[in-house]
Amino acid sequence: MRIDRTGKRRLVPAELGISAHTVKHHMKGVFGKMGIERQADLVAIVSRLS
Repeated sequence: MRIDRTGKRRLVPAELGISAHTVKHHMKGVFGKMGIERQADLVAIVSRLS
């Protein structure tokens, strides 16, 4: 999965050839599985892994 660190989600769907709704749906799934609510929380977690 790709995370746009600028917060501009519309760039990711255009690059992948999918709809913004699809990105939003998948992000909500990831947030739910990780017990978070914000994209910033996900970025912080991923940053700690690298």
